[in-house]
Amino acid sequence: MSNTYPTFADMEKQREENKKNFEKNVPDSLYSEYKDLRDQLKQIKPRKEAELKAIHKKYDAERNELRLKAGNSVKKMSELTGISTWDLNFMVGGYHFND
Repeated sequence: MSNTYPTFADMEKQREENKKNFEKNVPDSLYSEYKDLRDQLKQIKPRKEAELKAIHKKYDAERNELRLKAGNSVKKMSELTGISTWDLNFMVGGYHFND
């Protein structure tokens, strides 16, 4: 049975040929453009995460404010009716943690 895998020397020879071919045929401007684009792509993720964090912060603040107002409304209803806030939440469809 013959050896079907290339040797290290064969792989190194192929790498050297590829490198020479690349340097000979690819202009520096094209390679620079590619590197610039790759750098821009790397910058997208942190920028996206920062924007998403700001959006989440805004809506979390709004959600917390609405939860507080809903809780205060239930307390007022409890005071007016004498029904516990626990029972009122079941009666009127209380708000949930994930709302």
